[in-house]
Amino acid sequence: DLKGLVNIAVVKTLGQGEPAKISGQVLNIFQQSQQLEFVAIKEQNSIYYLAPFEFENEDLLTFKISVDDLDQGPYSFKFQKKMYHN
Repeated sequence: DLKGLVNIAVVKTLGQGEPAKISGQVLNIFQQSQQLEFVAIKEQNSIYYLAPFEFENEDLLTFKISVDDLDQGPYSFKFQKKMYHN
């Protein structure tokens, strides 16, 4: 298994990341799930959140992410990405 990173940032003003609570999971085509454990990275005016995950070559992964920006409440979204080994 290779490892990848998912990067989530909450931006209301260009160039300024906002603090938030981020959670999520990633599922493969067999619906096997990995919980995403996000770590906050702070750099000057920006903040973003990274979470590692494992994948096999040519896995089609579905990421389900929940963002609570502490102002407007939780927002959920999902996206898919086909992963390749280099």
